[in-house]
Amino acid sequence: MHAYETNGQYLARYLLDHHLDGRGQQWNSLGSALLVSNRSDDWVEAFQEMVSLQLARRLILAGDKLIERHDLPAAEKEIKQVIIDTMMVHYTLAGDVYERLLPAIHSARQRISNSVRQSVTALARREMPYCYLCGTPMAFIGDGHDAFTLDHVWPRAYGGNSVFDNLLGACRSCNEAKASEPSWAMYPIQSYVAGFEVQDLEDMPKVMRFAVQARAAKQLAQREGHSLRDAYLRLGRPSHPAVVSGATAVDLFNLEFNVR
Repeated sequence: MHAYETNGQYLARYLLDHHLDGRGQQWNSLGSALLVSNRSDDWVEAFQEMVSLQLARRLILAGDKLIERHDLPAAEKEIKQVIIDTMMVHYTLAGDVYERLLPAIHSARQRISNSVRQSVTALARREMPYCYLCGTPMAFIGDGHDAFTLDHVWPRAYGGNSVFDNLLGACRSCNEAKASEPSWAMYPIQSYVAGFEVQDLEDMPKVMRFAVQARAAKQLAQREGHSLRDAYLRLGRPSHPAVVSGATAVDLFNLEFNVR
C-alpha cells in the first residue's frame, strides 16, 4: 500500500522522472561540476526539486486560468498547447502530461470543506494543540499571531488536495511565513551560510527553520514510506535546529531537525 500523495506531488514526481530525466546524465554532469562544494548530491537534489516544482506550478497556474476562462472541455486543447510550448514536447506526449496535470489543477481550485475543517480542528484541539511548524501553543479563539489556522502541508497552489491527509494546524504567523512553499529547496537556502558556529539558533530566520524541518520530513517520508503529513507528525513537536558538525560551515545541509 502506497503512502498518500497529493495530486500535485504526483505531477511533480512524474515530470521529474519522465520528462526531466530525473536520474539522467545531465544531473550526473551537474553533480560532477558541484563536487567542489562538498555538497554535490545535496545540491543536485535541490535543483531537481526546484526545476520540477517550478514546471508543475507553471502548468497548474496556466491550466487554472484557462479553465476559469473557458471551462472544460473547451480549455483542454489550449492546456495541451501550453504543455507543448512550455515543455517543448511532441504533441503525442502532451496527453500523458495532461492526464496528470488536470487532477492537480482541480486540487489547486478546491477549497476546504466544512466537514474536513471540523475534523482537522477537532484533532488539533484533542491531540495536537500546537503549531506543527514552530511548536507554539495555538489559540483556537481570536485572530492573533498564534491563532489556529489550517495549513496545506503540500500547498494548494502546487496541487495540494484540501483533504484531511494534507492538512495540519499551524499558527497564523507560521502559516503566513510558509506561504505556498512546497519544499525545503524552494526557500532561500543558497544564501544561508552562518560560519562555523551559530551563537543563537533562536535567531535563525523562520523560513530557514522551515527548510530544515521540511527536508527532514521528506527524507523520513521516503525512508519509511509515510505521507508527507504523517512524516511531519512522526517528527514531533519542533524546536530549534541543531548543528550536525562543527568541522564544516553551518548551512542548510549541516543542520538537523530537533524536537522539544
